[in-house]
Amino acid sequence: MKKSIFASLLVFVLAISSCSSTAGSNSSLSSSLDSSSASSSSLSSDSVSSSISESSLSSSSSTTIIKKKILNVIDFTRSASSYSLAEGDSLTVGKSVVFKCNYKKDLTDNTYLQVNDSYYYFYKSSNDNGLSSSFIMPDEDIVLCIFIAPTVDTASASYTVNYETGDDYHVLGLKSGTQVNQGTNLCVWLADRCISTVSYTTTSGANDKLTSVDTYDYTLPVVDATSITLTITVKKLTAHTITYKGIDEHIDTTHSELPTTGYYTDLIQATVSCVDGYSYKVSFSDENVTPEYGLDNLMQFYMPDSDLTITFTTHKFYTLTFAETEHVKSMKARFNGGEITSAGITGLNGQVNVSFEVDDGYQLDNVTCDGTCPGKYNSNIFRYLVDYESIGSDVVFKPSVSKAYLVKNEMSEGLTFSYFDADRNYYLPNSTVRFVLNLKDGYYLDDSSVSVTTDGGDNVTFSKGNSFYYFMMPYDNVTIKASVLVSKQ
Repeated sequence: MKKSIFASLLVFVLAISSCSSTAGSNSSLSSSLDSSSASSSSLSSDSVSSSISESSLSSSSSTTIIKKKILNVIDFTRSASSYSLAEGDSLTVGKSVVFKCNYKKDLTDNTYLQVNDSYYYFYKSSNDNGLSSSFIMPDEDIVLCIFIAPTVDTASASYTVNYETGDDYHVLGLKSGTQVNQGTNLCVWLADRCISTVSYTTTSGANDKLTSVDTYDYTLPVVDATSITLTITVKKLTAHTITYKGIDEHIDTTHSELPTTGYYTDLIQATVSCVDGYSYKVSFSDENVTPEYGLDNLMQFYMPDSDLTITFTTHKFYTLTFAETEHVKSMKARFNGGEITSAGITGLNGQVNVSFEVDDGYQLDNVTCDGTCPGKYNSNIFRYLVDYESIGSDVVFKPSVSKAYLVKNEMSEGLTFSYFDADRNYYLPNSTVRFVLNLKDGYYLDDSSVSVTTDGGDNVTFSKGNSFYYFMMPYDNVTIKASVLVSKQ
């Protein structure tokens, strides 16, 4: 029994020291690992097995079996496949474990299996595509990483990287004391619910934080130093509470259960809607929280590093209608650029534009309203700002229309007609009509040929501006003529 335990411990010591061994000692390490395994035939198998090979250490029947889990299997080489161990597997503490995989690249002395903060060589199985490595299962959950140790480009500056190991993190693919080029990527694996900051100190005392690429990856600094020492600070996250206020009978939360806790950076999702006729506005106790809204009443946001209170404020939909007015056909309302198809406002701050369709021969000349809707009528559109805190009633618009008169035109060949500032044919009496006469090439216009007359035969006085003609609209339809064109010779 003592001899068996001693042999297993010897294997473990050899495995730990394997990262600093030379290529010449690699075969010796492999031989030792072969002899320590009770399933030596499985190491020389022609196929990569998906089973876990464990040597049988002598123990009494009363010994408690302790198992620890594999938290992650990471392949930095991107060349391995068909792992014999997987995330979530449970392994017995103190047992010898064989890890196998298929491998696309040629095996080199720089190819390692990292088990937390220990490193082991790979060796070839008799199967040309198979690699194996052995280790003693430690009394802790483990992360497995397949990597090729970095090589130094002598044409670029380099330094030695040193760091202390920790319980809640593992530096993957880079053993402490390794020389690397400046600017090399650094990966720090973190335990669940942890965040980290990584800083460095040079031999001369200079120090700063590393640039973070994402949650786990950093870039080593470009500094003039022979070595740097990393300081890795890990913070274990705690759950924060989420409290909801203002949820009343107008809010429907039955779609899904509202989350009441969350960890920093968690994506929190909640499905919240209002009963018919109501909408809601939401505010957060942390003003840096920015919610996003998706389909099917989904609201989501990232949890801050503090307790959070979410307050709902409900608002009633108020209808937008217009009083029945002769010669007014319909009304269209748009809120913040989107059409309000249900003739209701959302209860949020924004601008409402209301336009009306009127019969031919008539024109909208004013809009008033019953309800809280201070606004301004201009160019056939009534605009007003919605303030959800002040709106408290339905809004009834009262448009007024006046008889408008038609502007017609008769142009000779070589001449086209257009309005100067509006593309419409009907104008209210006493409104200004401005028009432009556009000549084609090869023609010029004799101003004496231009006339404006009513249907009743009366001449209408007009004037000429810099680039247009204009006149005051009478209480009758008018026709604009320009009949005299002289061709240039």
